[in-house]
Amino acid sequence: MFNRKKKSYRLLPTAGLFYRINSRIQNKQHQLADWMQKKTRHWKAKQQRCFLFILCLLMGGTSTDRLLELFDDRMDTSTPITKQQQLPLPVIPAESPAYSSPADTFIFSRFRNYLDSLLETPEGRKVYKDFLKKRPGFMDSLVFAEKTLKQSFPNH
Repeated sequence: MFNRKKKSYRLLPTAGLFYRINSRIQNKQHQLADWMQKKTRHWKAKQQRCFLFILCLLMGGTSTDRLLELFDDRMDTSTPITKQQQLPLPVIPAESPAYSSPADTFIFSRFRNYLDSLLETPEGRKVYKDFLKKRPGFMDSLVFAEKTLKQSFPNH
């Protein structure tokens, strides 16, 4: 009487890839299970249970060891986070020159002087390079902001 429409599911473009990966993993698991079945076919039930217990003990032990290692503070091999010197935050000029002030140009010039002073020492050069690696377009933005402020306040 009433025909119900079937929902059409759209598959993601990567669904075929995930399906193939999943089928390969399942195939390898079946191959391993078949190999284990061939090796243990002649074992008695007690021997199989003993082997399964040892296997579970080993797998559970390694998993527990990895979890404990994850939460253990003594074995922390990561590099310590050192607090770097706080850089003064530049004031970003508004679109209209009415919202910016000569103090903004002063802040930008002080910040530019600070960045230039970093290049005088080897440690400063390292900090400067790391800073630019983390913020690749920063210097372009700084130059653009300085030009905008100088156009707004040519005497400062």
